[in-house]
Amino acid sequence: MATASRTVGGSTSGSYTTLFTHVLEDWWNGSKAEDIVFQNVPILWVLSRVSKKSKPLPAYINVRLMESKSAGVGSFGGYDTVSTSPSKGAQAATFGVANYAAPIAMSLEEEWEFTSPQAIADRLEEYVEQVELTLADRIAKDIYKGSSGNSKNILGLEDICYGSAHSGGGITYISDRWKARQANNILGGIQRAVFTAAEAGGTGWENVSIDFEVGGHTFEISSDAPTNELKRLAQLYNFCSYGTQHPDLFVSSQQPFDDYEFCAMAKMRVQKESSSFGDVELAFDNLKYKGAVWIMDEFAATQNSGLGNATAAKQRMYALNTNMLDLAVDSRADFALRPPKEPVDQLAAVRHLVWRGQLVPRNPRYLGTIFDYGT
Repeated sequence: MATASRTVGGSTSGSYTTLFTHVLEDWWNGSKAEDIVFQNVPILWVLSRVSKKSKPLPAYINVRLMESKSAGVGSFGGYDTVSTSPSKGAQAATFGVANYAAPIAMSLEEEWEFTSPQAIADRLEEYVEQVELTLADRIAKDIYKGSSGNSKNILGLEDICYGSAHSGGGITYISDRWKARQANNILGGIQRAVFTAAEAGGTGWENVSIDFEVGGHTFEISSDAPTNELKRLAQLYNFCSYGTQHPDLFVSSQQPFDDYEFCAMAKMRVQKESSSFGDVELAFDNLKYKGAVWIMDEFAATQNSGLGNATAAKQRMYALNTNMLDLAVDSRADFALRPPKEPVDQLAAVRHLVWRGQLVPRNPRYLGTIFDYGT
């Protein structure tokens, strides 16, 4: 590639290729890139502001969890013999880190088309906007679809909130919480197991899951009373609640969001919009359910085929506790620009926009899903 010096944007460059000059760095803003990418992904817009943990990330992220209760715990009196039984310590769930790269390329011929610094800036703006929107579309799908089909992807909500049919089936009253904790997939290297009673089976690592069975079941009000489907919504919230910890974020595809709003219009007194989520200003449509903000995302419909009992492309919703989810981001690759590269056999150059991170569940029992909603 030609290396004759010229002036670009007021400074002298040793290369004809604009990607090798300071122009892109002067114009680039990583924080702005995050806003542009995540503003099209409502769940990431929220998580990036309330659950983001930024630091240099290792190859794997470990989450320590208690595998079993302490042995020998009990009351005593006087000279009773007390237990000295040892307890098994914590085990760890392990999550790899996902890497994403998007190229910004420019040929020498394209470079020659520039007639002014403003023309250079305009072209770069087009390239960067294209890359940002494309990356947003990819992450928007992967945050739900996850790594089941591609282990290099970010962990998705379909991995974490596994779509297993609740015990007993049907849309009638689910008498016990354990019946909705039937996940049996591997998450973070730990094999989850179905609960068979309140304290039998399971590992404590199972999410809440309620199957609407693709039977036309939707949130409705009939004869001034909530239907069984609307009651299951209440159970989803209640089953994900422990003590002072409750779901604070609902995310759903279009139909559950619309149906709940129609119920609100008809009979229920709810706050239809929340202007903020904590300190996060919400710029997109939202509703309120109990203490949770409810947002809509078209990609929340089931993405995977054959993952658990969920049917691909069917409507779905998630009940999340953002205290139990970390958006771990590598501070060295947080929508960062890598140095330019010039192929040995092409008159062109490329730079990569890179992002490195992972969606890390801290305790899936506080997280839940309703799947196969509607027809």
